[in-house]
Amino acid sequence: MLMKVLFVTLSALEVNTSVTISNIGLLKGLEQLNAEVTIVMPEISNKLHYYDARCDLSRFKVLRIHDSVSDYIGAAKNSAIKSKIKSVGANVYNKFKIYDRGTFMLNKAASLDVYGEQYDLVISTSDPKSSHLFVREMIKNGLRYGKWIQHWGDPMYGDISRKSLCPKSVLKRAERKLLHAADRVIYVSPFTKEQQATVYAEESAKMRFVPLPCDEAYAQDATRKGSGILTLSYLGDYSSHIRNIMPLYNACKKKSNVRLIVAGNTDLNLESCDNVVVYPRVGHDKVKEIESESDVYVCVNNLHGTQIPGKIYYAAASSKPILILMEQDRYSDMRAYLEAFDRFVLCRNEEEEIEASLQKLMESKADEYTCPEPFSPKGVITAMLAGDNDD
Repeated sequence: MLMKVLFVTLSALEVNTSVTISNIGLLKGLEQLNAEVTIVMPEISNKLHYYDARCDLSRFKVLRIHDSVSDYIGAAKNSAIKSKIKSVGANVYNKFKIYDRGTFMLNKAASLDVYGEQYDLVISTSDPKSSHLFVREMIKNGLRYGKWIQHWGDPMYGDISRKSLCPKSVLKRAERKLLHAADRVIYVSPFTKEQQATVYAEESAKMRFVPLPCDEAYAQDATRKGSGILTLSYLGDYSSHIRNIMPLYNACKKKSNVRLIVAGNTDLNLESCDNVVVYPRVGHDKVKEIESESDVYVCVNNLHGTQIPGKIYYAAASSKPILILMEQDRYSDMRAYLEAFDRFVLCRNEEEEIEASLQKLMESKADEYTCPEPFSPKGVITAMLAGDNDD
């Protein structure tokens, strides 16, 4: 008998973000377990920045949330004046918010064609965290289901990137209510799970750590070219209060046989030079072009906190090295966790150590890597569904 799954996300799968990569991996895992999946997600405009319709949804039943608010979850291509007005409004809202703007879609929960079905499993994924609120709203409206799994990215109370002026006590109370409503809560970092189990001890029995699924598209990624130049790419945002990219930038500038490509949103003013190319955030096609040129993928860990960059998991399906630059915060625990997979190249986020790692990578161009089984989409979903006594 097929397992019937309701998969809920308020980040549409046509928006090219890290969250989308994770959601697609989860859906592939469900498909590989022969689940019958219904997806609930917003209808969005193809005029949004980072709109990408490559995701094949023909294998799933898709229920769309029709609401003009959906467009505001992405970055719409509007006139400069409209964009400025929306930016000012968003900044004011973000200063005091508990949840994201997806809460404005909650009144659409009652109109979805889900209430005549009995689902074995409901999975809601964040970010945005309002995805969990949406499921809670559907439950209030009579949703029939067996078990509800909340899949979390960043937590609320412990999110180091959050800039809201909302009191921490309010965030903690709201997060506790959400966690209490779930049957199981999945965290994608063992350190986040450990922290959350301490903060919300009364909910700890339902918490699990399960890694993010790899992006199987990377399995098609060609091996390194073997030229005299080692090309590295860092593709992702790098706000200076969250990640420190400067040791990597400075280390690569010194080495004539190394080329670095950087692309992502930032508050820094990095300049391109002879062997370092700096882009703002780029679209899917450009990302793939850069990755095809890369010999090594670089991930920079957060300065503080418990989360692990998603790229570490997504790119693990490639045969290329993944260089992870680790900070002092949680260094020993993080290194022990990542070393266990025998998949990554690890070093401290310091110029001298990075230079030494680059030299080793130049000398080991024949090395190829394989994806750890726990990162496969099927392995991730299997772990998420494991018995209540399993950790």
